[in-house]
Formats: sequence, structure tokens, C-alpha cells
Amino acid sequence: MTEQILTADEKNALLDGVSSGAVQVQSNGGPKYASVRPFEIGPQSRIVTNSYPRLQTINDRFAERLARRAEALLQCSLDVRPIGIEQKPFREFRTQAKAAGPGVAAVFEAAPLKGNALAFFQKDLVSCLVEVFFGGPGIAAGANGSASFSAGELSVANLFCNLALETIQDCWHALVQFAPSRSRTETNLDHVELCGDSDAVIDTRFEVTLAHHDVDNHGGFHILWPRDMVAALLPAFDGRKRERDAANDARWEKALRRRIADASMKISTRVGHARLALGELALLAPGDIIPIDSPRFATILAGGVPLLSGRFGVFDGRNAVEAGEWLPPGSSLSSTVR
Repeated sequence: MTEQILTADEKNALLDGVSSGAVQVQSNGGPKYASVRPFEIGPQSRIVTNSYPRLQTINDRFAERLARRAEALLQCSLDVRPIGIEQKPFREFRTQAKAAGPGVAAVFEAAPLKGNALAFFQKDLVSCLVEVFFGGPGIAAGANGSASFSAGELSVANLFCNLALETIQDCWHALVQFAPSRSRTETNLDHVELCGDSDAVIDTRFEVTLAHHDVDNHGGFHILWPRDMVAALLPAFDGRKRERDAANDARWEKALRRRIADASMKISTRVGHARLALGELALLAPGDIIPIDSPRFATILAGGVPLLSGRFGVFDGRNAVEAGEWLPPGSSLSSTVR
């Protein structure tokens, strides 16, 4: 016999509640079932700005140093300011950049990181750089219906790009050592295959202000890092210490302890001391004898580092040191030789 779920009193109370309207029930149309659709994280989802505090610090340093180098090249007052970090699909960056107008896209490598990154210079910045570099007004791509850049404009953009890559190398040195090198320059983002359209990229944006003829001109550029390319550096971007593998550390410790016992080490000791006047020292000649007091203690050194102190004496007809005690780390020789 199956166990009753409701007692008789509970059934009566439920029926009274239905009769009074206190308990609502389904309509006479029968039970209704809701349906749900699977939730999927779409390709447009992203983490927005300041997700990587250490990367922001690196960008601040990069902007300051790039401004100094560009001022020396262009001989004008120049300011570079980081304005944001955003993670997004590459498709979204491409769409936004194309909507803003033509630009110069410099693809670069950064071995040992695998893959390519991108430096994208907006048309306004290229125009400002050309105007300052050549001392006259720059004609931005897209003017007069043209979407291309002249050879001179591309040359100036590449000069600024090379400065940026040199500065990236300097500012990222503490995080990873690489030598970024520009592999090619494109003026059409459709020709840039940095990664898959839905793959995430970290878009770091900068604004440049150039003072020319007492007028401030503004432009911007992006440094784009595919997320897969810098995946190993993401904990460092967050400011977290890289997690260690405890099991792997234990294996290394066991192997080192096993092998270190067979490693050979040259040891030495210094015994006795004497004090001479500088005049006496200057008069020493081959064959002269310097008397020293008979030492009671000596210090044993390994690789020049004091390790043990002990009694100095004779054993089996040879001078010897009887090990006494281990010396604490950082002991100096002057404080241990007696």
C-alpha cells in the first residue's frame, strides 16, 4: 500500500481553500507547461574596460614613453593617453574600425608568443602625423572619395608604428621578453586575418594629441592582442601571481634531492691570521716567513660561502678540521675565522 501524501485534515483544508478562492488552481483547459530555450553566450558578449589592472599600468608606461620618443622624431609637443581596454570578438572590432573610416593596419609578430597582433592607426592620426612630419597639411585617406593612402602617408605611419613596437618591447620586458617586428601593413581590414571572426581580442585604445602651429590635433590608434596569443599572461594582466602546480613542484623537489647528493663541490678553509705594518709588508721578499698564531678554530667554505666552523688540528698525520656547527645563512668570513 502506498503511503498517503496528505492526511484527511489536510485534504479538507485544501478543498475549503479552493472553494473560497484562497487557493488558485489551473483552468479547466488542463495543465499548462512552459518551455525554455537553451541559454547560449553569444559572440557579442565581452568583458569591458579595466579587466586587467596590470595591463592598464603597462599601457600607462607605454603611453608616456611613446610620447617622448615621438616628440624627438617629430619635433613637436605630443601627448599619448590610454583610454580603455576592452575584450570583444574580432568581428566587432573590424566592424567598428571600418565604420570610423580608413586606417593603417600593421600586423606584427611578438615571438615567443604564438600568432600575430595588430596595430591599427586611425585616419585622423595618420593625417596629423603627416602634417607635422612634412610641415604641411595632411590629406587623410578618404578625402576626395579616395580610400587609399599615399606612399608618403604609409611611410610616416610605419615610422610611428616602429616607435610603438620598440616601446612595447621596453614596457613589456618585466612581463615577457620579446622583440615585436612588423610583418606587413594593410589599408583594408578585410585583408587582415588576425584570428577567427568570433575569437576574442583584447583591444587597447590610445588617443594622441599633437600641437602644431599652436593648434591641438587629435587622433587615435589601437593595439590589438588576440586572447589566445596572450592566454598564458592573463593571470599577470589581472595582477595575480602565476599559480604553481603542487604535484609538479613535488616531483622536481624529489628529483633535485636525489641528484644533489651526487654533485661534487670543492671545499676550502682558511686558518690563522697575522698583522703586519704596511712598511713590513712592502719589504717582503721571496723566502721571508710570516709567522701566524696556531689556530684553534677554522671555517669551511663551499664555493666561497662559509658553511661550517670547527676545530683545527691534525688527523692521520695531516692537517684537518673537525666539523663543529653549521653557520647561519649570510655569515661573513670575517666573523667566522678565529
